[in-house]
Amino acid sequence: MRRFTRILLIALVGVAPLLGSSLNAAEPAVEHSRSTAEELAESFVAAWNAGKPLPALSRIAPELNLRQAYKIQRTWVQQTLDDDGIGGIKGGVVTPAGQKWLGITEPVGAILRASGRFEGRDSPVISRQRFPGLKLECEIGFTIGSPLLKRPESVDELQQHISGIIPVIELISGDWEGPAGERPTAAELAAINVIAAGYIVGHPVAKDQINPKAIPLNLSRNGDVINTAKGSDCWEGPWETALWLAQFAHDQGVPLTKGQVIICGALGKILEAEPGDYHYNAGDLGAFSFSVK
Repeated sequence: MRRFTRILLIALVGVAPLLGSSLNAAEPAVEHSRSTAEELAESFVAAWNAGKPLPALSRIAPELNLRQAYKIQRTWVQQTLDDDGIGGIKGGVVTPAGQKWLGITEPVGAILRASGRFEGRDSPVISRQRFPGLKLECEIGFTIGSPLLKRPESVDELQQHISGIIPVIELISGDWEGPAGERPTAAELAAINVIAAGYIVGHPVAKDQINPKAIPLNLSRNGDVINTAKGSDCWEGPWETALWLAQFAHDQGVPLTKGQVIICGALGKILEAEPGDYHYNAGDLGAFSFSVK
């Protein structure tokens, strides 16, 4: 077992192609009984509850494809939720380079825990003790204004349920049992829930007042700029990514309700969370500060 390493970060950003699969792509059927799927999910539950690295599918069930990995994700995450429940949904591998590296053409979806939410207006202090191996991601997100009771089929349909657009810093943290030096597959990233841990959200801006694709993003630490990006770096665009994630949530049986968020994945670098004072500026979308101790 080992701490989450640089090889998994590369998977989220992407540097080289690797054959993989897409959630909606045709995949060879791999038969697993319901009891086998439950047994696999139980190994993730056991690791999570014991504070140990999450299993690598390449070791315990290398034949599983992405769709089946999502079934494991849904099962073990729901079994380890606390009373706060689900906070929303997130995307991973949303840049063209990352998708090329994994051989996919869509993001990888994951479930957010409501207990991991922080409010940017509070200038939160993030503890590296609570989040071992903490990394930071600059993102754009959307607040849900009314429940999505059915699968949205267009951006226009999704927008009817969105109350605002928000700047987001995602906190990723966790351990993984992947073999040293080997690239993870998209299925492995899905099974470990893309190591979603927490997220800081800014004040929402009305959805009709801003084009998230045109937003410049800037993160500084102790006054020095450490990451820049723009909304247009996000897959086919932030709204299109949010639509894909809302559809993913529906397909996973994850209800999206008022007050939850959809966050669209890392833009620019994934950063080691070194101690310091941070300021996240998302242009017309707003800004907030936070500290890492």
